[in-house]
Amino acid sequence: MEVNNLNSVSNVSVNNVPKQYVDKSKFDGSVGIIDENNDALKVSINEIYNKKRDELSHSLRNLNEGIAATQISVNALGKQQENLNHIGSALIKLENSGDYENKRFETAQEISDQLNEYNKEADNARYNKKLLLDDQYGDEIINVVTQSKNYQINGVNTKAISQDLVTSLQSNSLSSSEDVTSALGNVDEALKKSRTFSEDFSQMNNEMKQVARGTLNEQINLLKDNTRLKDMNFGSDFSDFSKTNITTQLGNLAASQAHIIQEQTSKLLV
Repeated sequence: MEVNNLNSVSNVSVNNVPKQYVDKSKFDGSVGIIDENNDALKVSINEIYNKKRDELSHSLRNLNEGIAATQISVNALGKQQENLNHIGSALIKLENSGDYENKRFETAQEISDQLNEYNKEADNARYNKKLLLDDQYGDEIINVVTQSKNYQINGVNTKAISQDLVTSLQSNSLSSSEDVTSALGNVDEALKKSRTFSEDFSQMNNEMKQVARGTLNEQINLLKDNTRLKDMNFGSDFSDFSKTNITTQLGNLAASQAHIIQEQTSKLLV
């Protein structure tokens, strides 16, 4: 074979890559179907996110109200217990003095003053204009509805405690050690009842705080997930992958053609 025939071989180049590959190398990144699906997916994500966000917000709003109501109750009950402790201290002071005849009226006045303060706390403990500690019928103050559990907060009647104490002391002249001991027993009984109310409100308060923390964490995680999904560009990612894939294929085809040219040229020169 003559060397001139090499001209026909030299025409074999990358230009001979099949047309379908060359056309794909001009990919402009427009993927209509993917964009359409991406838009639908974004709508779906937004709907799910908005629904979940609203549910969490509603739960958290209810929890905040419940925490506020129970915290007001706990604080007021704590002050009422201080009043009862002051009464107990006054009685012990009378007992230690031994001067029942001269000190009992002073002690009775101290008891009266402390009970008035006790009742004021019951009058002032309110949530949304509803009495929390002066409710004779245990009416519902608020119903806290959450995704995991509902909490019904009812009012309590702490004035009944002070009234029982007043009734017991009316027949007590505080004129002897036995009288003082009996009065101290009545105060201890009043404190037990008050502490039972405190424990109930405190337990509910702590539970709702724990649920609220979990709800806040859910909101934060939901926001992070939603932000991450919004940042994803499915059409762009597909386009970048397609361009890279086609470029790689073209490179492989070019290398193959070059190898064919070299091999045929070597044969002709033999």
